[in-house]
Amino acid sequence: MGLKERYPTDYPLYAICTLDDHHIAVAGGGGSARTGVPNALEIFKLTRCRGNAIQAEPVCRYDTDPEAVMNIGLHPKEPVFACGMSEKCQLLFMKENHQKHKSNEDVRKRTGGNDGGLSANKKLYIEPGVFVRTDFDQDAPRQKVVLFTHYGLKMITGGVDGHIRIWKYPDLQLQLDIAAHTGDIDELDVNETGTRITSVSRDNHVYVWNSTNGEKVTELNMSFSKVKGKYIARSCRFGKAVGACESLYTVHNPLSSSSKGACYLVKWNADDYHPLKYRAIGTERTTKMIISNDGHFLGLGTSEGSVLICTTFNLKTIIRVPNAHSSVVTGLTFSKCTPEAREVIDSDIALISTSIDKNFCITTLPKRREISIVFLVLIVIIAIYIAFSYMAYLGI
Repeated sequence: MGLKERYPTDYPLYAICTLDDHHIAVAGGGGSARTGVPNALEIFKLTRCRGNAIQAEPVCRYDTDPEAVMNIGLHPKEPVFACGMSEKCQLLFMKENHQKHKSNEDVRKRTGGNDGGLSANKKLYIEPGVFVRTDFDQDAPRQKVVLFTHYGLKMITGGVDGHIRIWKYPDLQLQLDIAAHTGDIDELDVNETGTRITSVSRDNHVYVWNSTNGEKVTELNMSFSKVKGKYIARSCRFGKAVGACESLYTVHNPLSSSSKGACYLVKWNADDYHPLKYRAIGTERTTKMIISNDGHFLGLGTSEGSVLICTTFNLKTIIRVPNAHSSVVTGLTFSKCTPEAREVIDSDIALISTSIDKNFCITTLPKRREISIVFLVLIVIIAIYIAFSYMAYLGI
């Protein structure tokens, strides 16, 4: 398999998330420059068609003018988006209605049918909610990352001013402000219990924080004898496969933009934060990383538009699609790890990527071969027959 489908939109894409077995949301736009490029958040329904092709049907579109949504956090329990637009973050509520929801000045959308986690025979629309300012840089304030804790009780943001801010959901009251870095925060992630936050910054530091009191737990240093040169971290993800301990994954690019050195994927113990494994993943600069919800796969995107899927077990790259996009990869999400989602994509899992080239792409893994019960029984019968024949030959 590999790159299965490419889907065009009419605006640059910066963010993406998976809603359920059948639906994804993408967002982006031309910003406030008034160039005529729209700013929107759009929901697509994925269905499997003849010939195993995947159709992406737009079922809801919300106009976010005058700002483009640059980053998205999806609430784990409710149909709520946290959307980063310039220096603020706004909650957008996904609603369902039997009747067509009339457009107005505040709520602008397009609607259509849907199923999967969203109820069938209903129309979708987006309703705007509360917003807060989340970044206070004096020169160019901008939120760069937003996410919810696993139970959805808190929202976490980071941006240009280097602060991690923790907000109470749903009223978005500030609970904790951590002066974490002296440079932009490029990435944040929170562990399963919500007690630890990892931050990646352009100041070339990766820290782990106590989310209760804001104290620094440790700093992660990529220092391996076989890896030469200086590196800077680009992304981080906590993950846990069934029956395994929680791990932390980071990806590191050469610090020098002119360096032709390899980028590295590193797996850390999430209890004492010592490195467990590391592996080179190519020379293209990594821009994004995501982990599947079953904890088995890592998806990565590069500055050259390529996408990769690696295993979390040994960090081995199992599929690489060079130049899936014509420009930098800006967002990644995995399909759900459910039988229904696998039926839609005709694969074990799909990595869906966005780019400023205005496309989102679906990359799939080949299905694992399944051995039928009949075939197993046949093998056992043949083995028994051979064993008895050999015993008869020996006169046993």
